[in-house]
Order: sequence, then C-alpha cells, then structure tokens
Amino acid sequence: MECKKRYKLYKQGKRWCVLAFSFGIITLGLAQNANADETPVSDMPKASVIAESSTNNVQTQTNSEKITETATSQSQNNPKNEPQNDTPPLSVQPQANDTKDQTPLNGWHQDQSTKQWTYYTNGQTTQGRDYVNLPTINGQGNNWYLVENGTVLSGVQQWAGTYYYFDPSTYLRVDNNYVQSQWGDWYMFGQDGRIATKVYQWAGTYYYFDPSTYLRVDNNYVQSQWGLWYMFGQDGRIATKVYQWAGTYYYFDPSTYLRVDHNYVQSQWGDWYMFGNDGRIVSGLYDWMGSTYYFDPVTYLKVTNQYLSFNGESHYFDNSGIMQEDPLVRQWKTIINGYANNHHILIALQSQKDGAIHEYASVPGYRLPTASIVKVAILAQLLHNTSGNLNSYQQELARKMIQNSDNNAADILVDRYLGGTSNMQAIYSALGMTQTTPGQGNHWARTLTTATDQLKLLNEIFSNPHSSYLNEQSREYIKSLMSSVSADQRWGISAGSSQYYLKNGWSAFSAPWTWYVNSVGFIPQGNNGYSIAVLTDNNLPMSVGVNIIESIARSSKNYI
Repeated sequence: MECKKRYKLYKQGKRWCVLAFSFGIITLGLAQNANADETPVSDMPKASVIAESSTNNVQTQTNSEKITETATSQSQNNPKNEPQNDTPPLSVQPQANDTKDQTPLNGWHQDQSTKQWTYYTNGQTTQGRDYVNLPTINGQGNNWYLVENGTVLSGVQQWAGTYYYFDPSTYLRVDNNYVQSQWGDWYMFGQDGRIATKVYQWAGTYYYFDPSTYLRVDNNYVQSQWGLWYMFGQDGRIATKVYQWAGTYYYFDPSTYLRVDHNYVQSQWGDWYMFGNDGRIVSGLYDWMGSTYYFDPVTYLKVTNQYLSFNGESHYFDNSGIMQEDPLVRQWKTIINGYANNHHILIALQSQKDGAIHEYASVPGYRLPTASIVKVAILAQLLHNTSGNLNSYQQELARKMIQNSDNNAADILVDRYLGGTSNMQAIYSALGMTQTTPGQGNHWARTLTTATDQLKLLNEIFSNPHSSYLNEQSREYIKSLMSSVSADQRWGISAGSSQYYLKNGWSAFSAPWTWYVNSVGFIPQGNNGYSIAVLTDNNLPMSVGVNIIESIARSSKNYI
C-alpha cells in the first residue's frame, strides 16, 4: 500500500511542534466482486437520496483504533506535504459551536436528526460514492461499506454497473438472499452480492428473475441463460411433474426440469398421462410406440377395455389401451364387401348387457332418409306430449302407423297432434339425436338420420327403465305395437330371431326408383339383448337392401 506523509503544527506549551501523519490511499471498490460486463438498468428504481448530516448536532462514537488509512483530496493535491490553510475543495468540514477550541472529528459519527452514520478523518469526509474498508460502526474490527460523501448507504444501491443490497441495520452487503427493497419490491442478490438475473438456485430450488426488471417471474415458461426452457410456478419455484399452464397441462422432468414431449409418464398423484409432441397433455386418439391409444378428453386417462367409435367405425381398446379392430365390425365388413362400393350403409348396435356400441358407416358422417322408421319417433313424441294417455282415435292411428306402416295415419298424427314435421325437432333435441334433422316441406319420410342416432331413441324405449322422456306406460305401449307388426313386414333385423320388436322403412322418392331400405328394433335374448339399426340406399330392386340387412342381423345375433 502506497503511503504519503503529512505534517501538522501543534502547540505544546510555548513551543511549536511538528506532528507527522501517514495516510493510506484506499481505492479497493466493489468492482472487484462484480463482472465487468454487467450493465445497469436505467429504469431500476433508485435509492432515496440520503440527506446531509447536520453539523450542529453530532454524536461522536469512540473508536480505540488509531485511523491510519484514508484517502483525501488534500494529500493528492499537495505533493510537497505542505500544510493547507484552505478547506480542501472535495471535503466537508463540520462546524463546532466552540470556535475557540475546535477539535476535528474522527471515525464514525451519527447525526441525531437523520440517524445517518458518516465517517470522518481529521474532520473531513471523502467525496463521491465508493466501496471502502473501514473500522466497523460497532467498533469491532474492519469491514466494507458503500459510502457517499462519507455517509454509509443501505438498501438497494447502484454500484459498478449493477445493483447491490446493504442491510439497513448493519450496512453490510447482503449475499445470497431474497430481500425487500426500500420501495417495496423484492429482489434476489447472489453469492457475490450482485442482483440476480435469469435462473438462480436458492433455498433448495430454482427461481427465475427477469433480466430487465430484476423481479421474480411466476407462472411462466422462460428461457434460461444457457438456452434451455423451464417452467416456474405460482410461487416462483421451478416446476416439476404435471403443471397447468396456458389452458392445458404439461409435464416437467423432476431430474432435469425440462418439458417432457411425446411420452407417457406418471404424475405426482400416481396417475399416468400422455404428453404430445408439443408437450401438451393428450386427449383423444394418439399414436405412440407403434400403437394407437385413446385418452379421455375429460380425465385425460388412457381408455382400456372399451369400444369407441371414430370416423364412423367402432374399435376396441384392450387391457393395455391399444386400439384393436372391432370383431363385430370385421364381420359386417366381410358381409357387405362389394355391396358398400355401390351403396351407402350405416350400421349400429348397442348391447344391453354392457352398453357397448358397435358402429360402421361406409362413408363417415353420411346421413340417410328415415322413410317409415321415423314413425317410432312420431309415436314416442305423441306419448311424451300426452304422458302416455292417448284417446281411442289416437290409439287407432298409432296402431295402423306402426303395425301396418300406414302413411295416412302418420300424416294425421304429425299434422294434427304434433304441429307438423318441423316440430319433431323437439324429440331429437330431448334425446340428443344431434345427427337427425326433420324432413323439409313436412315430408316426415325425408327426415335425415344415422344408425347411431336411432340407437338413442331405441334405448329410450327398450333399455332405459328410468327414462325422463317416456314413462313406463308409454314404453310398454310402443313395445306392444312393435312386437306385432304385419306379417308382410317381419323382415330385416328380425332375421334369425323368434322374438323381436321391429319397425321397417322403405321408399323410392324419384326415378330411377332405387330404394331406401331401413330396419330398426330390439332383439331381447334374455339379459343379452341389443338394439340395432341398419340403413341402406341405392337398392334396385328393394330386395337387395332387405337381403343385406338380414345377413347383418344374423351375423350380429351370432356374435352377441
């Protein structure tokens, strides 16, 4: 350390003596601990301006140690070490009340008004802001303080191109802690005291601090200083396992903290979920490891041991959740091989035992006219409106309409008691038959539907004893009529069965008079009954459609 000597005259008795002082120039600053590439942020709130100490109300703290090191502008500007009568331009000298016997201040002194501590050397303070090693304020050893014009600073302070925090009680620099600033915001200060940015490890986990505002980032997915992306939660901690964000769920590896893509992983609560190529949780069909799986859109869990339909065709998901071909659909395809090339065919069957739905549509999403099978819906809506209490005339019309497929009877019931074909939308809406549309121009036979939608109506009659749409009396009445159709109409889904509930429909609306041939109903078979609906078009003659429906009926009965 470079030292320079200064001399000062003092009077002892009648003699003048020369007293030599040694001053050590201390220039060590906080920059020793800060990286040179750190740049200050212009919009960082600045610490409050510290008021000047009062020179008329100063409390002196006794310090037994002799002050041997300081830096003054006077020593630098007086290379000859000559005494200076003028006050140094870069210093502050307190004024004593007793000008006759003035003693220069040395060491730490606290202003009683502002409670601020200032360090003096021979009544002078250094000018400007610096990080210096001084005797401690409590008088025990030395330590480093950030001072401005000799006054010690606290709170968040800007220095050497970054920010530091100094404890308001001890005035010492705070390292590796999350503290509240003088303006209320919280900041993280690192191992070297500098304000932290981006990913920082603290208190057993990791946090992220915005490089612009220095504030902690909560509930966001951000890029680290080394380029990798991480999720930080509501409390700022780095996220692991399943985490909800941006309207969906993601999974973050507990070891690497990185987002997991295209993998099936176990959550923190034990359930397993699939996460896709974009990291989002999967719902619906998903291909993984050479197989296709289905994940429930509500629970996100893998579906196992169930039949589900996609694009007009049902599939079976086995015990492992792997999608398999529906065996019943495979039988249907074998039967209609070649037929479906020239015809649209819609097939749906629902087991009464397990509720499983088997479905096939030669063209996914295609709908066909109902023809006379819509008469079951006409009767169901009439019974709903009357709570099952039909007068004798209505009963006669209903009998003719179902048993004999009388069109005139259907016209009267629709027009007089239902208010027209368009009003039949009420039953379709009530039963969730979203693919069924009333026939245009009051043509009830031209109502468009699908086989799967027809199952909803059939199950309301045959499989739902607690129906909110039809009471027990109404359900039994429909069954009685569908079990006693005319002998010439006992074809279709009844093939191969001795007991059945049936309604057929057949129409040729225009030249070249190809037939729509449809058949719907229920096959009891004890506790292993099932509802079934088959719709076909482009049949010439009509018997082509009848034959294909009956082949499907026999195959289905044998499978179920």
